[in-house]
Amino acid sequence: MKYRRLIATSAIAIMGWSSAHGQNVKPAQIVGQPRLESRLVPLIDGEGLRFRDLNRDGQLNPFEDWRLTPDARAKDLAARMTLPEKAGTMMHGSIPGIGNDVGFSNEGYDIPLFQPDISDRHVTSFITRLAVGPRRMAEENNKIQEIAERSRLGIPLTISTDPRHHFQFILGASNMATGYSQWPETLGFGALRDVRLMKRFADVARAEYRATGIHQALSPQADLFTEPRWARGTGTFGSNPIVVRDLVQAYVEGFQ
Repeated sequence: MKYRRLIATSAIAIMGWSSAHGQNVKPAQIVGQPRLESRLVPLIDGEGLRFRDLNRDGQLNPFEDWRLTPDARAKDLAARMTLPEKAGTMMHGSIPGIGNDVGFSNEGYDIPLFQPDISDRHVTSFITRLAVGPRRMAEENNKIQEIAERSRLGIPLTISTDPRHHFQFILGASNMATGYSQWPETLGFGALRDVRLMKRFADVARAEYRATGIHQALSPQADLFTEPRWARGTGTFGSNPIVVRDLVQAYVEGFQ
């Protein structure tokens, strides 16, 4: 299949290109030294704290300083990026799997095929379609994060997924749920109309995704299912706009 390459998306965007240098940026609320893990990027010390030296220059730059606000860090990072790096950040690609360049694989990622997407095309956001257990999923995602650590600025990857917690598998709309907890289809949640259950599901899905290296859920669909011939109708909460509104809101609250 040849359409694996890259898909442009408006959902992944860099906000603000101006530099934070020379500005009086205020620290975010400091809770304490966070747990930092690094495989290839060195850690540096400053003011009795530790930081990841993402660009490996031996200095603590604003975008590496977890004490600053996300906005300040993003502005500083964006100012350091080249135009090709910014363009790559505006893309959302598919991680190829062994034996399947679109990514549908129960073996693992095809690392040699995938690496140029990061090193040459500077893409930082990808969808995973692996059908493997949680431990293997985490291991495979750690492998590709190591590739990202080698990049010029060490920008971590944002890894997304279509729904994985339901019984039905639809090519291009959901993934096989290997090792993830099983719940009703989104349309089933719409029939139940249980806001508290929706929040509980979102909280569980968030925890399972983060534990396996997934950061972005490409779900649920907030569309109204008014056309019965639409193949992705099962990914919605139904046709009632009030039900859809309440359940989407509950999902967002539970996923945070």
